[in-house]
Amino acid sequence: MKIWILLKHEFFRLIASPSTLSIFLIFPFVLISLMGFLFEDLYHTSLLSSYDFYGVTMLFYIAMMSSTVPANVFLEKKIKSGNTRIFYSPVSREAIYGSKIIVCFFVMSVCFSLNIIVFEMTSFVNFGGENIGYVILLMIIFILFLVLLSSAICVSIRSEEITNIILSNSMSVLGLLSGIFFPIASLGVFFERIAEFSPIKWTIDCLFQLIYDGGSAYYWWIMAGLLILSLLLLGIVHKNYQPENYI
Repeated sequence: MKIWILLKHEFFRLIASPSTLSIFLIFPFVLISLMGFLFEDLYHTSLLSSYDFYGVTMLFYIAMMSSTVPANVFLEKKIKSGNTRIFYSPVSREAIYGSKIIVCFFVMSVCFSLNIIVFEMTSFVNFGGENIGYVILLMIIFILFLVLLSSAICVSIRSEEITNIILSNSMSVLGLLSGIFFPIASLGVFFERIAEFSPIKWTIDCLFQLIYDGGSAYYWWIMAGLLILSLLLLGIVHKNYQPENYI
C-alpha cells in the first residue's frame, strides 16, 4: 500500500508539468514534420520518405534526450520538502527510488508507444505495420535502459545540473555518431567504423530492419543486451541511493 501511495505521488507530480507531456506528445509531431519537410528532396524512393526516416530517428532521439527526466525527478530542488516527509515516513529506500523509476518508465513508455501507434495508424510514419509490436517492445526496453542510466548517474553524482549536462551532451554525440541526423557514412570511414561500436547505432539499425526487412537477426540479442545493462544500472542505483542525500 505504501508503494502505491508513492507511485501516485510521483505520477501526479510528473504529469502536472505541462512541459513534460508536451515534450512527449506534441514535440515529436512538430520535430518530425519539420525535419521531414526540410529534407524531403533528399528522399526520392517509394520505399522510404523523409518523414519515414526522421519519424523513426527523431522519435528515438527525443527518447534519448528525455533521459534527463529521471534526473529531475530525483534531484529537482522544489521536491526537497516532499523528500523530507518521505524520508521520515516508514518506507524502505527501495520503495522510494523504485517509485521514481517505475513512474518515469511508465509515463515515457506510454507516451512514446502512443506516438508510434498514432503515426502508424495515420500513415504519417511507417513503423512496420504488422511488426509494430516488436518496434514498440524494443523502444520500451530502450526507454527502460535510458531511465536506469539517468537514475544511476544522478544517484552517483547527486547534482541535477551536472547530470543533465552529461546526459544531454553524451546523447547528442551518440546520436550524431549513430546516423540519427544523417547517414554516418557521409562523415568518412573513420567515423563509420566508430559507429559500429555504438549500441545506439545497433538499436536504430534493428528498428529499420524490423520496419523494412520484416525482422532482424539481432533483435533478441539487442533486447537481451539492453536488459543486462539495465540490471547492472539498477544495481548501481540500489548501491548508491540514500534518501538522506536528497533532503
